Amino acid sequence: MAYIKELLSVPWFLIEPEGPFMQRWDTVTALALLFTAVVTPFEVAVMDSKDEFKWEEIRDDGLFWANTIVTIIFAVDVCFSFFVMFREEGVKGYNMVRSLPRIQRRYLSTWFFLDIISVIPMAWIPGASKLGALRMIRILRLIKLIRVLRVSRIYQRFQARNTLPHVTETMLKQVFTLFIMAHWMACAWVLTGTMQDPSVWTWVDAYAESYVCPSDGCSLVPYRDELLTQPSRLYFGALYWSVVSTTSVGYGDITARNPEEMLLCTVYLLVSAIIWANIVGNIVAVISSGDPDLASHNQTLDKLNVFIAKQNLPKELGLRMRAYFNNR
Repeated sequence: MAYIKELLSVPWFLIEPEGPFMQRWDTVTALALLFTAVVTPFEVAVMDSKDEFKWEEIRDDGLFWANTIVTIIFAVDVCFSFFVMFREEGVKGYNMVRSLPRIQRRYLSTWFFLDIISVIPMAWIPGASKLGALRMIRILRLIKLIRVLRVSRIYQRFQARNTLPHVTETMLKQVFTLFIMAHWMACAWVLTGTMQDPSVWTWVDAYAESYVCPSDGCSLVPYRDELLTQPSRLYFGALYWSVVSTTSVGYGDITARNPEEMLLCTVYLLVSAIIWANIVGNIVAVISSGDPDLASHNQTLDKLNVFIAKQNLPKELGLRMRAYFNNR
């Protein structure tokens, strides 16, 4: 009865964060976030996307319309966020805040600014290509990656209804982090090579000369233009460099070719090393604590070995004691 009264006291326009509607909407938003995290860096780094809205150019561009749909999803999510209730700590524990002004003030003072920036459609701004050089326009498109910060809010709500074992959840999270890190680092490495002056010899030029151009040399100058017509091969080369560098293999066949690339490569590797160490540490921690019974058994054997050594027990008795604990 108390639950029904509490339910009826909630205005119809407020959204329960753990309710069925928000669960379905979180699924839609999560798919849009996955699209943004994977497609946006690749589009900016590798693909020859449009610099501004021109109907005759984009009406048959499927990627443009996919980006538009994703932007609409995030814009709707901004509107919903003004009505999503939240919990706050009180004297008797955590209480659900149902005051619309408080909900809106909280959202405006926390996530609203970043959310509204992330939904600005750069391609729809008239004369966007006149705002600066093409290089700056490409970088501005990366603002959409701010959307990925929404993962923390979705993940908090997901944990409330999560039924996966902790080991499974952690392993999936670390594998996903590894793939996204490798993908982003590959796209950043592509941008490093393609956004430099055509007169500068870059890793992309060296890669094209060694792996793409025929034995008699590249037909296009600079050589990187050979790869810009084959975006998949350019990306695969960068992804290969990203993975072997991050995992400390580093064969050295794709390397920085000028001081600027050396500096940026150093920054990339420092960041990826920290993330890689965190991933390995979490995976090791999960594996070591994945079976509590096995961990307890190993601790018992360790204590048993210390006891046998301290008491100077006969070898045969020590073997029998270990066999007992191993077979019980």
